[in-house]
Amino acid sequence: MQDGERNSSAHTRGRFLQVQRCRPICFLLALASLTFMFAASARAEKNSDRADWMRAARFGVMTHFLHDWIMHDQHDQMTPENWNNLVNGFDVEAVADQLKSVGASYYLISIGQNSGYYLSPNAAYDRATGIKPSKLSRRDLVADLATALSKRGIKLMVYLPAGAPAGDPAARAALKWKNGPYRNAEFQRNWQAIIREWSLRWGNKVAGWWFDGVYWPNNMYRGVEPPNFRSFADAARAGNPHSAIAFNPGQVNRALSLTPYEDYIAGEIGDPPLWRARRNFDGLIDGAQIHFLSHLGATWGLGAPRFSTEEAIGFSRKVAEVGGAVTWDTPAQHNGTFAPEFVAQLKAIAEAIRATPLKPDLPPDARPTPPPDGGPERNPPSVAAAADQQPASARPVARADAPAPGSLPGRGLAQHDFICAGQWDTRNPLETATLVRGGKVVWTFTIPDKNERNETAEFSDIHLLSNGNLLYAHKTGAAEVTPDKKLVWSYIAPPGTEVHSAQPIGMDRVFLGQNGFPAKALLINKRTGRIEMEHELETKPKPDDPQLVGGSIHGQFRHIRMTAQGTYLIPHLNLGKVREYDRNWKQIFEVDAPSAWTAVRLANGNTLIGGNQHGYVREVNRKGETVWEINKDDLPGIPLYTVQEVSRLKNGNTIISNWGGSIQKSDWEKVVQYIEVSPDKKVVWALHQWKDPDLGPGSLMQILDAGGDAQDLEPAR
Repeated sequence: MQDGERNSSAHTRGRFLQVQRCRPICFLLALASLTFMFAASARAEKNSDRADWMRAARFGVMTHFLHDWIMHDQHDQMTPENWNNLVNGFDVEAVADQLKSVGASYYLISIGQNSGYYLSPNAAYDRATGIKPSKLSRRDLVADLATALSKRGIKLMVYLPAGAPAGDPAARAALKWKNGPYRNAEFQRNWQAIIREWSLRWGNKVAGWWFDGVYWPNNMYRGVEPPNFRSFADAARAGNPHSAIAFNPGQVNRALSLTPYEDYIAGEIGDPPLWRARRNFDGLIDGAQIHFLSHLGATWGLGAPRFSTEEAIGFSRKVAEVGGAVTWDTPAQHNGTFAPEFVAQLKAIAEAIRATPLKPDLPPDARPTPPPDGGPERNPPSVAAAADQQPASARPVARADAPAPGSLPGRGLAQHDFICAGQWDTRNPLETATLVRGGKVVWTFTIPDKNERNETAEFSDIHLLSNGNLLYAHKTGAAEVTPDKKLVWSYIAPPGTEVHSAQPIGMDRVFLGQNGFPAKALLINKRTGRIEMEHELETKPKPDDPQLVGGSIHGQFRHIRMTAQGTYLIPHLNLGKVREYDRNWKQIFEVDAPSAWTAVRLANGNTLIGGNQHGYVREVNRKGETVWEINKDDLPGIPLYTVQEVSRLKNGNTIISNWGGSIQKSDWEKVVQYIEVSPDKKVVWALHQWKDPDLGPGSLMQILDAGGDAQDLEPAR
């Protein structure tokens, strides 16, 4: 927890077993083997095994050993000499004895923080800052602590801010630090060199790092090129490749992982009664070991006990029962030891944690699933969400076999120039957008199916602009890249939200749909970053059951659009309606449309709607009357499964994106992904392309030879 932020966000069939005339013992062995196999397969995926020891450890202690905190009551002037005296007075043997006596399995100590005083030498720091005399201690307290602790079987971890010392202007300037949402690439290179030297100095004496102040992860650490999270972690593991690492975004009541490059969750929380874990399995959340960190004193590193022992035990058990590790920050005395009242509390907490049994996890496929759809009031959150929660065997099978090669109408890939992408292609670790010209793939662009926060990402909306750039929504935000795949604009969805719609408005603006509570329509200026319009969108109420909130958010909206007339055409997916609003967000049109995934304003003033899992494509007039419609089994030999994006070409033909992710994955390749239908409902082109190239599930297609540019609001898509 960093100075100046104490009251807010400081820390931030293998083989088939044949059993014939088998003796009972053989059967028992086989049964045990199968049991082991199934248990192993139920293990949650994790980022690494570096933090496995933390789950077994269960409990540890932290100390902020900082001159300005330890000596706050004496008002001593901080000087290099005073700092060296304080560090030299730290009694590592006494502290190690106390930690052993209270049952701590690990100890986390601050190397330094905002003052620029650190408790271990570092030549790289001194060279970079040029500060003389050095504000780093001559004694290597970390190394000495590690020696004392290792004799007692206790692991050592270290704390360090991810930024320059906020209270040392000279160091900030020399290290090239700029506080705020900036790239800070030069600083990061300097800081990683400093971290690397410490890591090499200590080697395997340090079992883990806890990095504070990662308040702007999108701006500073999520770039493809270093410095980034990966290079930061590499620096910290230079001396010990097995070091467990966490990056702290600040105080967060819900346990969450910030990046796949961390091994455990930082877990800082100021108000322990608010701590909660969701979607945890096998002691992990999103691949990272669950970890809780709060303070026993009145504030971080200071004060008398703020909780009764019973209260602290209650908080700790809540974490321990889901396989989490519990760390309590405890004020240190001048020699590093803890006052008797804290020793008693720590010992009681440790004993309670050891006696706390693990609570069985809820299997992912046992989560409650939404009821079958029966109209606007009973729509499931989304087909993708429901499919993700179902066991594979519970999903329907394909209603037709894959078409024979050469049997489909049209010229295959050569029918049109286009760019396409599919949502939720869980067959691969990457999601791919594919550009086809002249019947050949000329360009692809991929995104990981997990982002830096280990959240599922997917292509939800794509637009190839006239300058060759690709604008896309990816569920966890939206972005624009150049033909050479350079990122030129990015919007990261805030926690608890999703972005499935990003429509270009000219070359400088984006009309964005952001699911959440509340859901919002945003008009963003890409050049300035300014939100020029923001409006809350109606959705179903937030569920009372926290387990259903994520699915409810996911099922609110897919494509929302601004029309050429400046109105807003909004398919309310989970309300089962399509509405149009004028420039002032006054409703001017509404039609019932179960699970409307997309709605497109046509040149004739009608609206074209794609019906998601209902498998319909419907054109309605201004009175809401259906004037043209195709349903899921209307096209001979080509069943529609989940109709996602639909568009109308200038020749009157309709393009249908036929997503098959809701059926059994083994049947996906039977699905015809993209279909072009004439006004008289004849299939003039159908694309079944799962090999050479593999276009994946069919969600999105922009026809490029249809005339008009994506950013000019002319193409009806």
